Amino acid sequence: MKVTQNVRPKPSLPLVLRRIPFLYVLFHGTAQGIYPYIFIPKEIYRNLMSKNPNLYHISLIVHEQAHLDRQKEHGWFSWIAKYLLNSKFRVMEELIANKHQMKYMKDHKLEFPFEKKAKMLSSWVYFWPVTYKEALKELKTAWDDA
Repeated sequence: MKVTQNVRPKPSLPLVLRRIPFLYVLFHGTAQGIYPYIFIPKEIYRNLMSKNPNLYHISLIVHEQAHLDRQKEHGWFSWIAKYLLNSKFRVMEELIANKHQMKYMKDHKLEFPFEKKAKMLSSWVYFWPVTYKEALKELKTAWDDA
């Protein structure tokens, strides 16, 4: 895959800060789309630059690009403020981006990691916006709609 100019690897986190779970997950376990860039962990970036990139990693870029498109549409500052401050908006935006990712995954006959995504969406990573059960239900509905 030719990685577009707006995809950037995240910087390394100093060892002392890797012990802080939130920072570790932020730098090594998640991707972020902040208009106009997509920031991804270095390992995923390296994989995307390889001859045979992992299709799940490509689906992650599809997910983050959906966030960028929404930020452009709504204004990036307004979108980010709502995302951080409004849990219903945050869940809705994640489901929208997940639907784009799910469509890509279905087209490439990939399995969607429902349980893992539901655990993450219902966790401190997203500031506990929904329960695990609600997240799982919403993700399965999104899969059917994708």
